[in-house]
Amino acid sequence: PVLTTLVLMAIVLNFFFVAFEILLPIILLDRLQFTPFRFGLVESALGAGLLVASLLLALPPFTVKRPLRTIFESLFLIASCYALPALALLGYVPSALLLPFFMILLFIDGMLVLRMNIPLQLIVQKQTDPAYLGRVIGVLESIAMAMMPIGTLLFGLLSDHVSIIVLLAVGTVGLFGAASFGFLRLRKDILSESIPVADAKNTSSLTS
Repeated sequence: PVLTTLVLMAIVLNFFFVAFEILLPIILLDRLQFTPFRFGLVESALGAGLLVASLLLALPPFTVKRPLRTIFESLFLIASCYALPALALLGYVPSALLLPFFMILLFIDGMLVLRMNIPLQLIVQKQTDPAYLGRVIGVLESIAMAMMPIGTLLFGLLSDHVSIIVLLAVGTVGLFGAASFGFLRLRKDILSESIPVADAKNTSSLTS
């Protein structure tokens, strides 16, 4: 059930992740008139977030102890981050703060994406029979790659005819919907992660 839910979530999540990658250059270069240099700074902040997160997660204090909970926490935070560019489009962010606003946003986004991906890979490796591990990973990667051209084509076409704010709202709702779907299906597994091992053994012995 855990793997099935994660695969179903991956189909939706990758579709809307691509949407943000398509809309971000349009927002920065076309709507907010960023120069190529400033746009490059914003894009580099994403890579910096990925790098910092990978270094932190390698340290013992930041080791992921509850992978499912970490995945869904990161997903809900990512969905919230994807809605924030609408504030800049609506004029709530002063022009002087647009560059640091988007750099911080992409930096946080990079950290959250890695914070979600590492526990996801950990669960797949633990839950899958070693004989089928290659096939399961292949299916997940194939789904992710299949969603990229579909999302790129659809949101690229829609961006010429639909308000960017509306598309951001659709992407945010889609991410929240996929995360909520997975959370509801796996809520018992998520709650079981919060039970200490000793308590879990005592509970199982009492039940038996």
